[in-house]
Amino acid sequence: MLSYPVFVFLLGIAGVSCIVNDLPYPQIEPAITAMKVDDAASIDINEKENSVLIHLEERADRQNVNIREVTLKDDITKCSTTLSGVFNLEKPLHFTLTNYDLSRKWTISSVQEIDRYFYVSSQMGETVIDDVNHRVLVNVPDYLNLETEVCVLDAKLGPEGAEYSRDLLGYQDFRDVVEVKITAHGREENWRIFVTPVEVNVSITKLS
Repeated sequence: MLSYPVFVFLLGIAGVSCIVNDLPYPQIEPAITAMKVDDAASIDINEKENSVLIHLEERADRQNVNIREVTLKDDITKCSTTLSGVFNLEKPLHFTLTNYDLSRKWTISSVQEIDRYFYVSSQMGETVIDDVNHRVLVNVPDYLNLETEVCVLDAKLGPEGAEYSRDLLGYQDFRDVVEVKITAHGREENWRIFVTPVEVNVSITKLS
């Protein structure tokens, strides 16, 4: 028979072994805190919107963006896909970050500003450059001969480093639409340049 002190001691051990750790997991939002991306001018990480916006340099290829490194908020956070590597970011990249019982949908997207311009002699008004439909619209006075009297002073329609199928500078025959192929990153765009003669209104004021 166990003595009273020993019996009490055994009850104490049993009580300790039944303690359950029911403390909740820490509520840490799964998030991206930093990224390293080739040819990125800047990177905006918005933890409230669960989004990353990469501002790409003009020379970058949006269809082949190299994400070198992604830093998550903690070591517990897991991602539904591998984020390091080369991605086509012409469309947003969607994925899920999970931390304990929390899951959040995130998006990585990109923007790229390309400096485009087209100027001709005696131009009237601003040039309209439609980068979606690859069109350039320019107005000139109707007294100009479109075959010989319209000179392209400066032009840039493609990204940095692009190749053109023809020289755009100098005098051009604009009686018809001028077409040019612009190649960048191994892909071609067919651009059309429209020069339209516009009537010049001349008003005469009688001097007193």
